Amino acid sequence: MAIPRIETTVLAPEGVVYQGEVLAVTGTNKTGKFSILPNHTRFISLISGPVILHEKKRSAKTIEVKNGVICCRENKVSIFVGLPLAREPEKKR
Repeated sequence: MAIPRIETTVLAPEGVVYQGEVLAVTGTNKTGKFSILPNHTRFISLISGPVILHEKKRSAKTIEVKNGVICCRENKVSIFVGLPLAREPEKKR
């Protein structure tokens, strides 16, 4: 029986940083660390800190993320990194 995997893409403004299949994805958001496993429910979150792509048992790739968005849907994870931060609108004087 094949081990279920997650199709994963990491995109930066410069282009594709990573594309492949992984066993799990671990990230960090405002509430703490989380992991996405195969057959995970739909999920979207702002992220900051490292993203760990668990490629094989005992083998992982870490991508440093200052800010980004992670989306999970139907065993596909898309991670958008290096996004510009939104600024507060200036108050009118």
